[in-house]
Amino acid sequence: MTSTIVAYLINLDRRPDRWNEFVGKSKELELPISRFSAVDGLEISKPELRLPPSVAACWMSHQAVAKEFLESGAEYCLVLEDDIDLNHRSITGLKNLWEKSLQNIDLLQIGFCVSHDRLSNRIRHSTQYRLVELLYRFRLLKLTPFRRILKLIYGYEFRTLNQINQPVAVMTFELGTHAYIMSSKFAHLILSFNHPVYLPADLAMMELTKTNEYNVFRLNRSLIDQSESPSSISNASSNVLEKEIARLTSSWES
Repeated sequence: MTSTIVAYLINLDRRPDRWNEFVGKSKELELPISRFSAVDGLEISKPELRLPPSVAACWMSHQAVAKEFLESGAEYCLVLEDDIDLNHRSITGLKNLWEKSLQNIDLLQIGFCVSHDRLSNRIRHSTQYRLVELLYRFRLLKLTPFRRILKLIYGYEFRTLNQINQPVAVMTFELGTHAYIMSSKFAHLILSFNHPVYLPADLAMMELTKTNEYNVFRLNRSLIDQSESPSSISNASSNVLEKEIARLTSSWES
């Protein structure tokens, strides 16, 4: 039985070109994805902020989506940012996820950032992906010893998520808030956290994952990538975020 799901693409009112570009590329998607008006950093009162307006506005936009999602009464919500790069693989994957039961999933990251083949903890992604995919194909991810070995290597577990029949990383969130699915339970958590905004959206989601009270998963391979052009709402290029990531990664490596 499929879950009831709503979908939004976050887009600034002053960037209709972003929405038009998405509409043009998503004709084959055939999913009811609504445009969501993003919080505009240019309209936020700066004295109230601890972060640059554009960075704070990104998280506030995601909180606003969570609020509208809860008001819809749906069980799950697909959230997209306007810098996603749709291709045949991502369109096919999204349509497949739409038809699945998402029961017992609170957060599923379906798009994440990889920089120079490195994840946020400096793990080489291509090696991780191939190893997990190999274990999955030979049905070895179902065996506890192999999952324990992966956790020793990477710091988090991998397993087969039966609802979507794909290998996933467990209780971890990578950089990138441009594509994820959340439950109503997780939407309540988003609304209650990071207010006033002191963390960029990516780091806020990472912190929420650490609570270990929610079923959080990340696809082994990113289904939806970001386009080459800067997002109108994304905080990924923010100096604040880059400095914070540098601080965190340096502490991990020491």
